[in-house]
Amino acid sequence: MGTLRHIVKIEEADCKDVSKYYAVAGHSVVVTESANFKEINTVGLIEVTEESSYDENERIWTVTIKYTSPCKTPEGTRRKVYQLTDAVGQRYLVGSASRPYPVVKESNPYPSKANGQILRDVTISYKSKEGMRKIL
Repeated sequence: MGTLRHIVKIEEADCKDVSKYYAVAGHSVVVTESANFKEINTVGLIEVTEESSYDENERIWTVTIKYTSPCKTPEGTRRKVYQLTDAVGQRYLVGSASRPYPVVKESNPYPSKANGQILRDVTISYKSKEGMRKIL
């Protein structure tokens, strides 16, 4: 269990864009196909937490990503994969081309004051046997 710190960028792509990748030692992955990742506009820090637990002697990973954005998430396919980049440039992949897919929860605030900010809190959760994988 641990918290990954200093995530400076989050990007998303359709899950079909990373249909060709292969896992290597541990929690690492090589993406063999060029995915069309698009950066998500965020305000403030991006929080990422990765936890593990055991279910019937099988290790299950839960990755939670939280960020604030001034933009509404575009409608369309919700089957997304996410690429996270940390402060030293290391990239991580969250999600895969097949089930289970990451689940996105978004709050759309309606401020009570005329000068209130409309910032959306977004939480992405991904529960799988792989968890968050380092991109080599």
